[in-house]
Amino acid sequence: MIPDFRLWTRPLREFSAATVMRREVWGIIGLVTTIAVLELASDVIQHGRVDIDPLWAGLAVPALVGGGVLHAVKRIRRLAGR
Repeated sequence: MIPDFRLWTRPLREFSAATVMRREVWGIIGLVTTIAVLELASDVIQHGRVDIDPLWAGLAVPALVGGGVLHAVKRIRRLAGR
């Protein structure tokens, strides 16, 4: 199926990366954490020891810190009445 572009209408709001991050932060954290845990589990199964891959540590730490910061900002704004 090919969409009929003549029926397209402009969105009511402009795109906001900040809004996307506020709404999707837990999805990003869940995705990164799930992949990191699966990678860790596969290392334990294959090698018999915990071997943290620097790639996943480098992705998981900023995702968790960023998620914590965004959650704190959201909570502070809610308490401030905004």
